[in-house]
Amino acid sequence: MSSKPVQIPAPQALAFTLRQQNLHRAKLTPLNAVRRMVAVQSQYDGSVPLALWARCPGVAVDWVEQAIEKKRTLIKSWSLRMTLHVQAAEDWPLIVGAGGGPWLEWFYQGLSKWTGMQRGEITKRLNGIARALKGQPRSRRALHERVPTLVSPDGSMWGYDVKGLAFRGELLIVGREGAQPVFAHREQWLADQAWEPPAPEQALYELARRYLSAYGPASVQDFAHWSGLQVKNGKKAFAGIEQELVPVEVEGQPQPAFVLEQELNKLRRAGQDVPAVVLLPKFDVLLLARKDKSWLVDDQYYKRIHGKAGQVEAAVLLSGRAAATWRIKRGKTLIATVAPFTPLGKSAQKQVEREFSKLAHWLGSTDMRVEYS
Repeated sequence: MSSKPVQIPAPQALAFTLRQQNLHRAKLTPLNAVRRMVAVQSQYDGSVPLALWARCPGVAVDWVEQAIEKKRTLIKSWSLRMTLHVQAAEDWPLIVGAGGGPWLEWFYQGLSKWTGMQRGEITKRLNGIARALKGQPRSRRALHERVPTLVSPDGSMWGYDVKGLAFRGELLIVGREGAQPVFAHREQWLADQAWEPPAPEQALYELARRYLSAYGPASVQDFAHWSGLQVKNGKKAFAGIEQELVPVEVEGQPQPAFVLEQELNKLRRAGQDVPAVVLLPKFDVLLLARKDKSWLVDDQYYKRIHGKAGQVEAAVLLSGRAAATWRIKRGKTLIATVAPFTPLGKSAQKQVEREFSKLAHWLGSTDMRVEYS
């Protein structure tokens, strides 16, 4: 690793990251777009298809559902930041290898503190869940009936009933039965896929490479924030790939950042061209990619996007910066409610409305209306 940081203007670093995220919409398959993002937060189901549409406008509306429930090329489970994500089935072993151990330890400590259960009791319960799922997928209600110790207290709202098994790489969500998620065991659902997670150290190094490729230039603290691992794990990851990294000083960003050496020339050639308008859904990966949000959102508008109880609102990016939040009401006429941080000029409004018109067409609405609040 070079000791002298490369100086990069902030607009150029931003343009590079947006291009790495495929927000310029270069030709990329939906599965490769998911793999580029590594994992897509999915506690809000509608965000995943919209995140893909922002990067691959030709993707089918039901592609995510088909990939999870039919083709099984995507899986949904608890992973990064110990919350629900959709990721490529082929990447799941890597993610579990890198973070499963620390996340499982967090689960044991949290559940023990909350319920008073001892470690052995928790393990016994997780093993009971695994046995109940090896026969067939089951809804949460059916699973609770098969494993009585889940019934009270279950912590279902936060996944405390089952997500310890996800951190072991055994449990995934494969559909819904009414309002109930349907769980399956990996060995039953992905029977034809070899399960060979890399050794934890090597998996951590590779996860750091994948993160920097998708979200760099970024810092150790950014990687820890994105992954849900401790900063000490981030330091270990970056130290392990030190020879592959180039330090970067991005104008206006306080933390020392890094980029993969193999992508340095791409960063240098990035220019400052960014998409005029990007519609990012709630909980988009880009809004969660770094600890310091000022690279994308002005400090005075931070709370307009990052709200209470971990809510992350959908954002309109104008020239690469968050300029408004948005929500839609679907129907024959798609109604988009846009809340700008500052008044939008007529030109910006027309650009925003053109983008929502594309979204309405993709969602099957025959008409569209944008309301500004």
